[in-house]
Amino acid sequence: MFYENYLKSLRGNISSVSKAVRGGVVLTRLEEFDYLFKKELLIVEGVRNKRPVLNKVIRNITSSDYRLAHFYAEAFSSIINTIRNGYSVKGIEKQFKYFTKQATSKYICSVNLKVSVKDLNGKITVSFSTKTNSEDYVISSMQEYVRVAFCLVSTLGSLDETDNGFREWFHSYLSNELVKVDKGYNAEPFVERDRIAKDLKSYINSDKKDRSFKSSDSKIIYLAK
Repeated sequence: MFYENYLKSLRGNISSVSKAVRGGVVLTRLEEFDYLFKKELLIVEGVRNKRPVLNKVIRNITSSDYRLAHFYAEAFSSIINTIRNGYSVKGIEKQFKYFTKQATSKYICSVNLKVSVKDLNGKITVSFSTKTNSEDYVISSMQEYVRVAFCLVSTLGSLDETDNGFREWFHSYLSNELVKVDKGYNAEPFVERDRIAKDLKSYINSDKKDRSFKSSDSKIIYLAK
């Protein structure tokens, strides 16, 4: 796992988006959420010492999306920590119940989701239940732990979303970011759509081309990443 590399790449990721906004790009809701999650993750991991003013970049973010971004950042960091240090029955129970408590107390999920974790003949069984539904999982490896942990957090984060497309996006977001960590990929700004107009993707691509050009007449030489 290349978590430190991923965190390091977030700085450039955030800088690119901030520069794009200063250049006139208007971010969509999901692009703003992606930007905010990555800022919150750096704060949670102690890479950034304080929460900077967001209104220069974040214009349309709702309070619920802001709370969700912070919740996702804390959960992502917690799951990564478990991957590094290992899991136990008591550890998983404490972690999963904390996730559900945070989701409720921060008004992220209005559904009362109960968590039960037990040791059954050397295998950890996990149950998620509501008034109308119940799902059971077995954890016998780190891979299964990761799958169940992200399933829980993503479900908590997306249950109250009324738009089906947004719900699906929020449900898969953290797993997609983990793939980047696991594969050693750099973080990249999420771009919601492709169009000819000046959007985030076109701005960043053109900005990279501009910075790869070396001007002999300038005292400042921009190098490509």
